[in-house]
Amino acid sequence: MRSVNDALVALNEAGFVWVPGPGDGVVPYTLLYVRDWPSYMDAIHVRGEKDATGVRARSDAHESQLFADHNVVWKHEGAFVTVVAELLKVPAPGEPGAPTRALAAPSSLWLPPSHNKLVTPSAAHR
Repeated sequence: MRSVNDALVALNEAGFVWVPGPGDGVVPYTLLYVRDWPSYMDAIHVRGEKDATGVRARSDAHESQLFADHNVVWKHEGAFVTVVAELLKVPAPGEPGAPTRALAAPSSLWLPPSHNKLVTPSAAHR
């Protein structure tokens, strides 16, 4: 994977959908790419070409903070292309080597209260 375009094509082929993410005073919005698994969710929060955060989190927890420390089981921060490449290497939930141990959530993945319930790929296509 060499370019942002390659990364976008790979995400699309892997079943990710994008939804608008929270912005701030400098950037009006960011992008979230999300993919559902049974009981898990992969997400990439894109703030810029060189600034992205990828996670796999448990999505079956019935609580308001999807990205709470005890829900995140995989994370990577860095350039968008690198984050996409690393996340796509992670085995699917239930496969040998798939992460299951809770990690500290990256602080760069903060979502305001109005965005705690992300639109998942299955909901986005309804």
